[in-house]
Amino acid sequence: MLHNETNLEDMHRQAAAAASNDPSSTETADLPDLVGMNLDGATDLADALGFMWVIDEDATGQGRAQVGGNKWMVCSQDPAPGVTRLEALVVLHAVRHEEACP
Repeated sequence: MLHNETNLEDMHRQAAAAASNDPSSTETADLPDLVGMNLDGATDLADALGFMWVIDEDATGQGRAQVGGNKWMVCSQDPAPGVTRLEALVVLHAVRHEEACP
């Protein structure tokens, strides 16, 4: 999914609003280490665990769309693995499989 700066800011705002709508919400899950997985698999796993806001970005900074997520590999993630609120924005930074992570 292609995310320009404005779209990413909107996603951050929406995720923050969702989290603040119910400040007593403490629903969490263990966000696994998704680094090294293909992008489709990592996104599917985060979704299956209940994370509501999962987006991907080109780790090279070139702004390329991650079309065909099975051809992309996760280089880094934010937040880091660990117990995370389900309303948190999960950003997966990816490169094509034949490229090195920056």
